[in-house]
Amino acid sequence: MRGPNARAKPLLRGDSGFYGRDTVLTAVAAGADVSVTLRLDATVKKVIASISEAAWQTIEYTDAVFDEATRQWISRAEVAEIDFTAFSSAKKSEQVPGRLIVRRIPDLNTKAGQGQDTIFTTWRFHAFFTTTDPGVMDLVTADSRRS
Repeated sequence: MRGPNARAKPLLRGDSGFYGRDTVLTAVAAGADVSVTLRLDATVKKVIASISEAAWQTIEYTDAVFDEATRQWISRAEVAEIDFTAFSSAKKSEQVPGRLIVRRIPDLNTKAGQGQDTIFTTWRFHAFFTTTDPGVMDLVTADSRRS
């Protein structure tokens, strides 16, 4: 049963292990939207690099988020989106149009202050692909649902 506030379409959410052509195509063919984390492969990195600086929006976290990689609390992040076609190297009928939503956080260089200070901010990225309509779920809402 679906509650009165249920979305018009079901949403398949998954980590990068679920980002496969068969899974995404099956969900979309069944009428669902998808929201799936992507591996940062060369294609995804190239798309992220094409996002203009003006497209990044600051995320206001109400609480800091613990970053396992740096073992530090992070309260600063930015998010942006760009049109993205999943499986673009496949035949046209197997390509899925959507959005790439990317969160970036400062890469906290543990060697900073040891003679290796950075001259500009470097970032770590987390990206996911979604077919949700931006009018239904804007990029900040979509990003916060991934956390």
